[in-house]
Amino acid sequence: LYAGGVGLLEASAWSAPAGSSLDDYATFIFRADVADNYLATSGSRMGDLDGDGAADLVLGGDDDGRSSSGVAGVIVLSSATTGGALSPDDAWVTFHGAESSAWARTLCSFSDLDGDGLVDVVYGDYQASDKAGRTLLFTSDTIATGGDHWLSSGYDAIWTGSADDEELGRTIGVGDLDGDGHQDLLLSAPGAPVQGDEDGALYVLDGASLLQGGGAADELYTLRIHGASVGAALGDSAESMVGDFDADNTRDLVLSSTAEEEVYLFYDVGSLSGTVSVSSADLTIVNRTAAARFGHALALGDFDNDGMTDLAASAPDDAQSLSSTALEESGEVHLFLGRSLGSGSISTSSSDASLFGTLQLGFGAALIADDFDSDGASELVVAQPYYGLNHGRVILYDLD
Repeated sequence: LYAGGVGLLEASAWSAPAGSSLDDYATFIFRADVADNYLATSGSRMGDLDGDGAADLVLGGDDDGRSSSGVAGVIVLSSATTGGALSPDDAWVTFHGAESSAWARTLCSFSDLDGDGLVDVVYGDYQASDKAGRTLLFTSDTIATGGDHWLSSGYDAIWTGSADDEELGRTIGVGDLDGDGHQDLLLSAPGAPVQGDEDGALYVLDGASLLQGGGAADELYTLRIHGASVGAALGDSAESMVGDFDADNTRDLVLSSTAEEEVYLFYDVGSLSGTVSVSSADLTIVNRTAAARFGHALALGDFDNDGMTDLAASAPDDAQSLSSTALEESGEVHLFLGRSLGSGSISTSSSDASLFGTLQLGFGAALIADDFDSDGASELVVAQPYYGLNHGRVILYDLD
């Protein structure tokens, strides 16, 4: 029970009929073999860690019965390990020693932070140290030998929260905000008290300095963006992302606060420094309904193939009108084309398109945008984990 698992679907699987089973179309399925492992709860974006030219899969989970501490394994997707069923025994690298539960960890393993051409692992243990949180960097060189690695030592850098309940590392993002060729690290701390209690903060850590050992995030940031009100909990859910929405060849930043039901966009974010409030965002997108958790998930892609970054933002608790008297919390995903975003403040009522779930809530719990069919336009993948008596489903939309 609650062991957890994840399946790898190749591009050809997206042509499967609606309602198809993961077991029937997955190239391989990786499942934990003990109860309460909650495998895959910490994310599964992929990159090449070992230099073999194939992407590796990083998965979070709880104690897998092999140690007394939380673990997250790395599976190498090579000809030796793909195909059929896999378990944690097949892991190439295993991290031990998380202080947080399986639900309170984040993983980032899709960006090269040290410039060696291979992706590195950033581990957010955000309820460690009375929920102050800590975020650890393990470079590809450090984990090259595989085996067991402990969060208490052996990392290349560690950043910590400074206040109880700050939850540093609740979300982890990357992007070269200042255009210096180094990937900057974006760490959220939704409980950080910047201008008010739990207004929350996003810390931008300079990519050129990431291997200097780390320290307290609130002493090392080059840019800190905070929520506009008490309890805003900025960065409480969605990873902050970097794109170019206005096609001016500068980096733009999007982030969210589900407590405020708002998504914020900063154009040319590399020109900012110091401490900035979301009240000064170039564009604020406000949800048309309350208590919907708008901004829970974000995805960037080029959905209309015009060369500009477009935005998808979910509201998984959004209630739709089923009749004149009934509402159903099935969720909604709003699409905004880069060419129509502009500045100021807009409502989700003016989105370019909206996608709706059916009956069970949670539509839009997770989003991924990518060009799966190589036609130049991004497709959007939407997860609805509570569909069908909590069996869950994943839907791919071709929006072009």
